[in-house]
Amino acid sequence: MSDSSKPDRQESTTPPPTEPEEEDVESVPLYRNFKLVIPGFVVLLAILVIGWQWYLREQQYVSTDDAYVDANRVSVSAKILGRVDTLLVDEGDTVQEGEVLARLDPSDLQAQLRQADAALRLAEENRALAGIVLSGATTDLTRMKTQLHGGVVTQEQFDHAQTAFGTAQARLGIAR
Repeated sequence: MSDSSKPDRQESTTPPPTEPEEEDVESVPLYRNFKLVIPGFVVLLAILVIGWQWYLREQQYVSTDDAYVDANRVSVSAKILGRVDTLLVDEGDTVQEGEVLARLDPSDLQAQLRQADAALRLAEENRALAGIVLSGATTDLTRMKTQLHGGVVTQEQFDHAQTAFGTAQARLGIAR
């Protein structure tokens, strides 16, 4: 018989069972490739957390490239001169009306006080002296009047006594 008389064997179309081969990285969809998805998710989560922290921190500060601050600014000056001993506020601090900003060195003020006390004592002594001079001038004028009527002194001497009396009155007025 010929080969043609034998019944044909049917060949199977299914391949024989073999061990499963690993799929190529390029052929696996991105969402199923855990070696890339998990690190990518961790990096994305870290970026989001850092960005959120930065956003919250930056909310506390105002920033601009072209800033103009409009505020109530007041120049402060002392009523008296002196060296600053202690500065109680810093530049840019907000202060309230009546708040002490600085303390002055008291040594200059104490020296001025001692000088004013000495000037006051001198003025009191000058007033007392002017009173004594006026008293003497009054006595001299009274004596000159009686001597002028008696003809003992001249009119010129009496005029000098009157001038001395007027000068003594003026000095007492100034001393007071």
